[in-house]
Amino acid sequence: MKTLTDPASLLEFIHENSEAFIDSAPVGYIFTRPDGSFVKCNQTFLDLIGYPKDQVLRGSKFRDFLTIGCKIYYETHYSPLLRMQGFLNEVTLDFLHRDQSIVPVLINSVAMKDPTGSPVLIASTLFNITDRRKYERELLSARKTAEQSSDLLKEERTIREKFVATLSHDLRSPITAIKISTQLIQRKIDDLETVRNQALRILKSVERADQMVQDLLDANRIHAGELIPLEMSDCDLGLEISDTLVDLIAIHGDRFEFRGLAHLKGYWNGASLRRLVENLCNNAIKYGSAQTPVVVSLESHEGDAIIGVHNWGNPIAPQDQKTLFDLYRRTDSAEKSKQRGWGLGLTLVRGVARVHGGSVTVESSAETGTQFTVRITKDARPKIGD
Repeated sequence: MKTLTDPASLLEFIHENSEAFIDSAPVGYIFTRPDGSFVKCNQTFLDLIGYPKDQVLRGSKFRDFLTIGCKIYYETHYSPLLRMQGFLNEVTLDFLHRDQSIVPVLINSVAMKDPTGSPVLIASTLFNITDRRKYERELLSARKTAEQSSDLLKEERTIREKFVATLSHDLRSPITAIKISTQLIQRKIDDLETVRNQALRILKSVERADQMVQDLLDANRIHAGELIPLEMSDCDLGLEISDTLVDLIAIHGDRFEFRGLAHLKGYWNGASLRRLVENLCNNAIKYGSAQTPVVVSLESHEGDAIIGVHNWGNPIAPQDQKTLFDLYRRTDSAEKSKQRGWGLGLTLVRGVARVHGGSVTVESSAETGTQFTVRITKDARPKIGD
């Protein structure tokens, strides 16, 4: 009795079962004539294109099941190359399934030739690479996302480093003032006038440093999606703005104009709105034209208070306007200028506007100047259920 270890018996077994091997193979097998007409195909190939076996073997050709673009490629490249070199490895073609879906396939083909060297039969294996393409797309997308995240992290780290450097520099000023005043008091402890003046200087320096830290804490709350905790009370916004401009004129000179309502009452947090106006006005002084006034306006419309701050000067570029209110962000023009900044001011402006039930917008062009508009509700007290 012959066993499969015998070479002759093994070859006979393979020959007798070759049909079953081909039909059960997980890859597509096809045998075509040089003109592309089918001689034989297995079930995996039929599943790949969705057509019945009798229709495929009854006069169909290889190119009939390709997409339009791949039909052209088949005629101009695939078929001529196969005839010329006798084989093709790992060529990708798109087949059109019966349901009109596109199936990407990886093909290996070899031409069997007669004694004269003419191809008589072409054997091909076909691998459905739909899942692989999907995986490659997902991998590419994940890689792009990772690269973008990495770029954003690098950018944010650079911004934070600049911020820390600026903060360290600015905090040094009040700390130095406190140190000098304390030393002077120690030397002139019996001079009550000197002690009183230096104590007042220490108090102002402490308040300045405290405000810097408070700005940082509030900005980070806003960045985390939280609202700044503020208490609302009866407030005259017109008076708050007028008083703020008096303080700013003492620092910057007569650079401001106030237009609109001298009085407008509502329920707000007056200190935070003064802070908002100060930030917008200080930015206008820093980056606006020194030859034109900064115009601050107050209007009332449909139950809202509208604060405007306008200045002339170099406009804010459209791409910078998109990130203008983001934490630690400074525009390219601000970075190139000699003006120092933390990138907190406009973040705080937006946060204060939001906690008052409102918003802030900016419009900027060479023709109209730069206009910041803050719109807040007249009653910013928390509603029941908020």
